Amino acid sequence: MNLHKLSQLFPNIKRVQHAEDGHFIFQYKGQQYAIPENDIDAEQKNLILALSDDPVWHSEGEQRWLAFLNGDQPKPPETFNSYRIIIMQLKETVSDPTSFNETIQMIVSQHVTVIWLNPNEVILLEDIKYPNDTIDFDSIIDVMSEDLDTNIRLMISSPKTDIYDAPTDVQWLLNLARTLWPTTGKRILDEKSSLIPLLPSKFSDQDRDHFTKAILKTSLDDENLLNTIKTVIEHQGNVSSAAKTLYMHRNSVQYRVDKFLELTGNDIRQFDHMLRVYLAVLLID
Repeated sequence: MNLHKLSQLFPNIKRVQHAEDGHFIFQYKGQQYAIPENDIDAEQKNLILALSDDPVWHSEGEQRWLAFLNGDQPKPPETFNSYRIIIMQLKETVSDPTSFNETIQMIVSQHVTVIWLNPNEVILLEDIKYPNDTIDFDSIIDVMSEDLDTNIRLMISSPKTDIYDAPTDVQWLLNLARTLWPTTGKRILDEKSSLIPLLPSKFSDQDRDHFTKAILKTSLDDENLLNTIKTVIEHQGNVSSAAKTLYMHRNSVQYRVDKFLELTGNDIRQFDHMLRVYLAVLLID
């Protein structure tokens, strides 16, 4: 691989020490490089990964899984009656993947298949032995980050039953994670709750401008007001609950809700008003 030619094709390529939001990461001659996601397509990514450093941590089992997930092998190395796909992003590069894998197994207290995509992205396949018996990542993500000595973000799929769908599901979930991670501070995202956060990425700048002005009107100039309205919506319209989150008096929050109605004509107690307001606020976040 010729980095000079690569830099001509991707002028925004740069050397990095850790993963960066909105960037495709690869390793070459012991160094990590990042290319903005908007500058590169899936075919180019696969070509670069094929020419970049071969990760030494790929065990024989991982190689078989990668061959299946990449479409090079028709059958998976093993099957599950039910499973979940977890995409894990690591901010810092892991120098000892073997110890990392062992630590993962110890923390989750059950077997998961660990598949490295690159130095900063890992696929976990969680074998679900019993219905509703899934790993509670919310309760262990802090422990994981501390024990693994790196900041971690997760994208978790819904339970799946057909492992032969995994190649398509993994690629879709990976693209979803790479799209949403730069737009949110949340460390754990899941497939079902990603629909609404994903929608703003599908709008053009012109769409964003027109919709936000039409729906939010003069409230666009009041960041505190919009943050309050967003928080109330995220608390299912419960003003008292939102007030606790905002460290505000309930009456102050209610005053802002009333003010927002006066400015925009949107009554967030009504579902259709609430939905369009929430989407409009996401468009400006």
